[in-house]
Amino acid sequence: MNKLEKLEAKLKECLDEVQVLKDEQVKICKPKFEVGKWYKGTGGELTAVYCVTEVEGDAIYAYGMGSWGNWHNGCCFGDTSDNNQSPATDDEVEAMLREEANNRGFKEGCTVVTPVGSHKRTVTGTLLYKRGILKYDNSDKLDGHPCIFVRGKWATIIEAIPEYTMAQLHEKLGHFKEIKALKTFINNLNY
Repeated sequence: MNKLEKLEAKLKECLDEVQVLKDEQVKICKPKFEVGKWYKGTGGELTAVYCVTEVEGDAIYAYGMGSWGNWHNGCCFGDTSDNNQSPATDDEVEAMLREEANNRGFKEGCTVVTPVGSHKRTVTGTLLYKRGILKYDNSDKLDGHPCIFVRGKWATIIEAIPEYTMAQLHEKLGHFKEIKALKTFINNLNY
């Protein structure tokens, strides 16, 4: 074996060793995904924030905000080999949930059916976040703290039924008198 062949063999050995070290580094740096924990995935300027519900093979299933700003339930948020994912901070989770609550139309004064227990509540007080739960603190009321988000489930907003004065009702429904008179006329023709 000449000197060049010895150098080539040594280079190959070094390159193999570098690859082994890179593989070990990836294993060490890769987060271990736990069900019930919040993570974030980044890709360029886009960020997803999600709570893992299941890890099946390399697939991560979760609920949360996708990188395009859409809410997803039980969808695949990537795989465990993706190194662009890391644990999310409480501040990141809270900011994402507050943004989604705003997008869904939760605000003081709206009436909701809570996601746990299906209680009908009017939302008052200050919006609070703690350990993955978003709720309103209305401790001065006796009907409890209306939760609007718990374990991937959002409260349902009940649309308010508009209230009308008699004059507004007459304006909106006055034409029904004419329809009733026409129906009576048509019914009388059939006899």
